[in-house]
Amino acid sequence: MRFALRNKDKIVNDFGLDYYNLLINSLTRYFKTRIEIPEYNLSGVKGYKFIFVPNIQPNTDCEFEFAIIEKTYDVYKLAYYSAHG
Repeated sequence: MRFALRNKDKIVNDFGLDYYNLLINSLTRYFKTRIEIPEYNLSGVKGYKFIFVPNIQPNTDCEFEFAIIEKTYDVYKLAYYSAHG
């Protein structure tokens, strides 16, 4: 399984490079440790499925939410949606 995260420049401009790298590192670990990627519906959001990715930082309950924009074979095209927890 592989992923591509959209809007790098926008994420870096809005949240900073460190946050972007945290997202990428969290996604990388998540995709390396999964055989299947569970997809979820998010209440109030139509048209997209979502994945919930744990934050790799130690001692945090935070999860990142990513919308699945497109899925082709084993490649997920993702958009960052939010963090919660």
